[in-house]
Amino acid sequence: MRLTGPLAAVDADERSFLARPTELERVDTRDLSRAPLRPEIALILNQPTPVAALVASCRVSGPAGNVPVESTLADDTDASATRVTVRPTRELDRDRDYTLVCGDLTPVPFHTRPRFRLVDRAPTSHDVAPNDTTITLRFSTPVALDAIRAHLASTPEIPGLRRGWLDADRTTYAVKAELATGTDYAITIDKKLRDVFGQPLDDDPPPALTFRTGDSSPTVSMSAGIFTVEPEAGGYPIWTRNVDALDVTCARIPADRVAALLTSAMQYDPWSGMNDREELDWKALGARPRATRLAPRGKRNAWHLERLVPTRACDATPGRPSGLFLAEVSTDEVTEGRWSRRRGDGPSSAAACSPTSRTSASS
Repeated sequence: MRLTGPLAAVDADERSFLARPTELERVDTRDLSRAPLRPEIALILNQPTPVAALVASCRVSGPAGNVPVESTLADDTDASATRVTVRPTRELDRDRDYTLVCGDLTPVPFHTRPRFRLVDRAPTSHDVAPNDTTITLRFSTPVALDAIRAHLASTPEIPGLRRGWLDADRTTYAVKAELATGTDYAITIDKKLRDVFGQPLDDDPPPALTFRTGDSSPTVSMSAGIFTVEPEAGGYPIWTRNVDALDVTCARIPADRVAALLTSAMQYDPWSGMNDREELDWKALGARPRATRLAPRGKRNAWHLERLVPTRACDATPGRPSGLFLAEVSTDEVTEGRWSRRRGDGPSSAAACSPTSRTSASS
């Protein structure tokens, strides 16, 4: 190694020093995964470094070769700094991988942002379930939530379309909606929409999301918790939609076993109902269950009311006076998410109902 400058004039016996190489500590630039076409990349160094010499050692390496860089300082001839910001001397290509290389420093990879486009959308089929339908729009670059909400429209109108949310990356907008059956829908995006970088949609006109809904998903809705069946009510109400059959197993509960029922593993709670994940132990309750099947009939996609009459369907000796009855309702047609109960949720429901206004009932 040959010394120059003040060190060269020092007596050889007195020369003692520590050579500390320049290192890159970090890059102080936001979101290098979506860099602008001429990004300014701030290099934070471990010690003051001559800017001109550093910039001269830098280049941007990409698919089409190397691109020279320059410092953002107006006059960097004699400057030294621990923070040096460089940029390509020209715009780079969109949506490409690049690497900033500066001598022996750690290379800095980055990716230039793409144009603002709608890259994916759902649903798009012609038999979309209209209940709790998730509508998604995925963009190539981030968008502000208020912006996407303000520039969405649909025909016919979809209630709640503008009450959706963005994912953590802010590129996917999603919303759950209740739609009409057998209906053609079109969701459009206003051409005034801009991404967070100010880019307009790279589509003219902007694309639309079109789909058609089919039938509603099979659904059951029934009460849970205490339930009393008044004599004039005609039975325990069970609402169904697009369900062909309900299997019911039920029985009268002897008076001396009522306390055992309400303190059993069913864990009755007046607010959340019963824990009906376990199978019913009819024998332990002293009950003689009977099986029956309800077959709802009526217009497709409409709600239908079925009434379970405990004294007829659940009692082995019909005609006896009112009392407490326990029933289990199930069907293979309904998925867990479509079994709608006012308290609780599951593919089957245990229900204790009493056709009298003088005693309480649970379901």
